[in-house]
Amino acid sequence: MLRKLLFVFMFSFFISHIFSQQEINFFWDSAESFSAKNSYFPLSLYDERNAYVFFESVDKSKQEIKISWRKKSGGLAWSDTFSLSDSFKYSGDDVPDMYSASLSKKGVLAVSVLDASSANGAVKVYASSDNADSFSEFAFPPQKKQVTSSRIFAERNGGFILFISLGEGKQSPTESSFSILYSESKDGKKWSDLRVFRPSEMISNAFSPFFTQIHGKDFVFFEGWAARDSTTSLIYAASRVSESGSSWSAPFVVTDASSLIDSSDSYLDFKNFRPFVLSDGANTKIVWERTTKTGS
Repeated sequence: MLRKLLFVFMFSFFISHIFSQQEINFFWDSAESFSAKNSYFPLSLYDERNAYVFFESVDKSKQEIKISWRKKSGGLAWSDTFSLSDSFKYSGDDVPDMYSASLSKKGVLAVSVLDASSANGAVKVYASSDNADSFSEFAFPPQKKQVTSSRIFAERNGGFILFISLGEGKQSPTESSFSILYSESKDGKKWSDLRVFRPSEMISNAFSPFFTQIHGKDFVFFEGWAARDSTTSLIYAASRVSESGSSWSAPFVVTDASSLIDSSDSYLDFKNFRPFVLSDGANTKIVWERTTKTGS
């Protein structure tokens, strides 16, 4: 859903920008089928050499998911559809978003996937340094708590950082149910031990981490409850204190009073979810979902 909302937002911005410059005729070519039936959660990655579109290929009868992709190099046509060799089970009627992918400055692809084969789930990372022709596999150890999601991001040094969210299956306002771990890798193939993302320990139910660089500094944005109040959630951010180190600043609130359109409102009257951040080093934009406490 977030990817759809972001697409609509960016599309609207793009259109308004074009027509603010000059009146021109603008249209889309006829849509063409890009994947087989039952494909979900598209994600695009590109650099100056290649472009990739990843998605989930779902067999609903078997409740299995394959992570698939198509590639385009230079002016060539899109490739056939390829998939990772492993299949991943899911349960329930809704197809889950089970993967995340990123492309480093060195051209290395890294794909993290939730693996439900163990009791609480685990995370596997598949890395390719030959333009998705082959992938190596790294499996993180199973966790004592339920693994609920993983997100992988490229770092400035050409490496990667991976965040894993853990849940206890409880939503009591008096205890924190979610927590965040992270790991880093120089090449996407070998990963450091998982460690606690310390800023998330200070916030109840920290979730949805998003990593980016701003003015040459690493930042992580995430959602979490205001104090231990389950009726209000805020977007927080923390910065890395030491270069490529494990020390992070205390979290600070991003969606405070300055984020409100109507100054008569209180920022504690809203719930804020799923931050997405874009920065070119000088300018930074954050997009997120906001609802009232009643859900509108």
